[in-house]
Amino acid sequence: VSEKKFVFCGCIGLIFGIEILGSGPQIFLYISFMLFLYIALRMLYEKKELLKISSGLLLAVILGVMIGSVQLMPMLEYNKYSIRSEGLAYDTASMHSLPGYALITFLMPEFFGRGELYWGFWKYSSFSEQYIYVGLVTLVLLLMAMFFVRKNKYASIFAIMALFAILFSFGKYLPIFWLFHKLPLFSAFRAPVRMMVFFVFSAAVISGLSLDALSSIDYRKKKIIQNILFALGILLFIAAVTAVLSYIEKDKIIDRENGKDINLT
Repeated sequence: VSEKKFVFCGCIGLIFGIEILGSGPQIFLYISFMLFLYIALRMLYEKKELLKISSGLLLAVILGVMIGSVQLMPMLEYNKYSIRSEGLAYDTASMHSLPGYALITFLMPEFFGRGELYWGFWKYSSFSEQYIYVGLVTLVLLLMAMFFVRKNKYASIFAIMALFAILFSFGKYLPIFWLFHKLPLFSAFRAPVRMMVFFVFSAAVISGLSLDALSSIDYRKKKIIQNILFALGILLFIAAVTAVLSYIEKDKIIDRENGKDINLT
């Protein structure tokens, strides 16, 4: 393994260790899975040698476990006495799945209100888990990516990761979470919507690539940007109209969804 690859593996191991020390096993599991997904996609796109990649990953895992062992060992010991040791029932594990109509928060983060004025689908969860807003500028850059950087391998990799994150976050509304619930560790946690943090991260990376592509803007790109802005304006208008209509029918929405999910503690 070259010196640069050795340093890269060391950085991955350091991240592993810090995540273990953070005492957030669910996020650590998700980070680990998404990191391995990223590396697998890099191998697919760049045709790297499996032996070198595998040895690097093994080194990173060993380093991460060594750094986080002071937290990991007591956590594993305590797990024996936790109800999560045998996994949670599917109905419990799929609590706080992202419903399809929550996608409206791409355009309006407070579409369902906030705080005491919140009238949406998760009455008792934290506001940070109730929307998937990334910003209008980022949304424009994401749309531009389909035209400007679609042949960029990194844009493709993070697009796949973003797609996986949002599909996983739908939880009980799609079969993908049901499949992961059958796997070890994944069945021990609730709230699949927490995978959305990796959608936000991937969106930021893709937006950065789109922004870099604007350094060589021409007439064709200007025309595409104008069309995207026009389409986004129409979407915002539709979202505003939908917000008014949804608020009028809010009691029906609350009765349908609040009976399905219970408070997360």
